[in-house]
Amino acid sequence: MDLEIFGQVLALGFVAGLLALLVAIVRFSIISGARARGAASRIRAPDVLAVEQVVGFAPPVALASFYLCSELVARRDVVLTDSSSGALRRWSVSEFIPMTALDVREWRTIAGVDGLPLASDGDKGVYYVALDGSVQLKSPNLEGGRTLVARSFDEFAHFNQGEP
Repeated sequence: MDLEIFGQVLALGFVAGLLALLVAIVRFSIISGARARGAASRIRAPDVLAVEQVVGFAPPVALASFYLCSELVARRDVVLTDSSSGALRRWSVSEFIPMTALDVREWRTIAGVDGLPLASDGDKGVYYVALDGSVQLKSPNLEGGRTLVARSFDEFAHFNQGEP
């Protein structure tokens, strides 16, 4: 009798695991895809007040003008270089995330960051403004899961595009 109960519990656990996998697929493939639709039309329309309510802190002052004026936010698959520390560091940016409540809320859920998501690295990583104002990269491909990219958004905004 104990073996029969064990088998039922094992079968129930297997079915629960499959259901959880199905929910994750639907949530992050279908629902996220639908919510992200139209992101290109929102990239030049930052909503600072709504984003502040979502993240719980005021975004850096220069961030809104960066989204309004910089040609970089509309580009895809760029490499940013930073040589300020002496060593050349390269950061791949797949696409910038619109600074709207809808997009920020969705990317916070996807990436699991508590800051303001800025861009995707195209390889499961997300650049974001942390609560302390620094720009960090959270990625499962990094040792420790995250790394400091820039001490501030202003520093990040002054990285060079492509090779120096």
